[in-house]
Amino acid sequence: MQSTVTISNVSQHFGAVKALDRVGLTLRPGEVRALIGANGSGKSTLVKVIAGYHTPDSGAVDVDGTQCSLSDARGVSELWKVSIVHQDLGLIDGLSILENFLLNDFSSSNELKISWSERSKTVSKYLERFGVKISPYRKINECSRVTRALIALARAVWILESDVRNSSVDESGITGTLILDELTAFLSVEEVQLLRLVIKDIVASGYSVLFVSHDLDEIISFADQITVLRDGKCVADQSARDISKDELFTLIAGRSAEDLKNNAVSNVAETGSRKKIFIEDLSSGDGALGPISFDFASGEVVGITGLVGSGYELVPYSLFGADKGSVGSLTIESGTIRIDRLTPPQAIQLGIALVPGDRNTQGLWSDMTIAENLTATDKEQKTNPWLISWKRVWGRGNDVVKEYAVKAPNSHTKILQLSGGNAQRVMMAKGITAKPSILLLHEPVQGVDVGSRSHIADVILDRASSGLAVLCASGDHEFLAQVASRVLVFSHGKIVSELHAKEGQQFVGKDEIVYACQNKISVDVQ
Repeated sequence: MQSTVTISNVSQHFGAVKALDRVGLTLRPGEVRALIGANGSGKSTLVKVIAGYHTPDSGAVDVDGTQCSLSDARGVSELWKVSIVHQDLGLIDGLSILENFLLNDFSSSNELKISWSERSKTVSKYLERFGVKISPYRKINECSRVTRALIALARAVWILESDVRNSSVDESGITGTLILDELTAFLSVEEVQLLRLVIKDIVASGYSVLFVSHDLDEIISFADQITVLRDGKCVADQSARDISKDELFTLIAGRSAEDLKNNAVSNVAETGSRKKIFIEDLSSGDGALGPISFDFASGEVVGITGLVGSGYELVPYSLFGADKGSVGSLTIESGTIRIDRLTPPQAIQLGIALVPGDRNTQGLWSDMTIAENLTATDKEQKTNPWLISWKRVWGRGNDVVKEYAVKAPNSHTKILQLSGGNAQRVMMAKGITAKPSILLLHEPVQGVDVGSRSHIADVILDRASSGLAVLCASGDHEFLAQVASRVLVFSHGKIVSELHAKEGQQFVGKDEIVYACQNKISVDVQ
């Protein structure tokens, strides 16, 4: 018979920030435990501690009376088998489905020759179990977003069941847990129902499931027990049958849901003579977004947000011409542009700047200097490298270092020599110093320190006050509450709520944003 796993006293600091404060939870065989909390509550940190990605300051795991420190990854793995579907799915795009399945086997096997055909047959059976009927030799980057999620799920179950599959050990002799981190964000209603059946099958075999989600309806529907985190602490541990959605929200937010229901939307702020930007019938090629229509104006900071995978994160790239499958229209002062014909160079010429979410692969050249990175958006710079004015390049770079308080001796410093927060400041400068009329942001404060968050917020508000139109896509509700006077909330690719700053306040409240995202309220939709 499988054993109960008890995790206790988990604490984790990141500098001065205490991400987890003596957190504990129990995982019982045959049980689904939900882990829920607002962004920044510590959910992802706890999952990464369990996965061995973070070494905690303290914490232990107990399996049937045998205890081991969570900092001893090898010791934990001998007691307890964990398989995770990560929030980013954890798949390697350039490899085939089969190779992604076998990565763990490659690292531990002593085989001199791999029987690809035999492994392929077994992997195909797992894929079919999850409704994926494609060749296991297909590359991950050739698969749709939803298919990737189902592949990640199939692989996680494959890993969880590997000991039973590869040896004479029966299921009753293995203690194991399947962790699903925001997986349902990628799935349709029908696929969520499939997931429900898979989870039922997994727990029937005696494994436990840790289900991480923001969706309150799914939490109550899927879970037997619920653990709620707030500000890094465990604030509730109770049966899913004994709690309502409003009660659960109160535990998450620390405020009554009733307090927020009447304040979710206020009157639309007047934009007066501001220049309007209109987006009509915007859709992505993979069906994850749209069709949606909305507008924003010069001098305005509009936030767009939602739960993970709700589609809001695709909007900046579509409007910059970086998503080739997107369709719709964008109307600005100079006229109407078809989005399917828009390219990034054309967007830059039209006065549109994008600050992408991944600065390492999409935003900056890490092995080049600060000044060299800024040349990409310098409209006045000559494109012929032999005609570049390097005096101008270094001078402009030094101005940015000073204006954006980048901790670097000068603009000759390479990006890879900067901290994450300082690199993010450079990327913001790269977009803004091009003097755009529209600034598109995707997770502008992701993975940066408190000081950089504050500086970036100040820069956004300062530029907006000078007439810049800012569209900020972010899952960081606390940051949106620092900069956005209006917030559009997305669910399943559509705008389901439009929130405005309450009378007498400059920005939309964080709790109102959280409430709208988790309850998918439909109010004042445009």
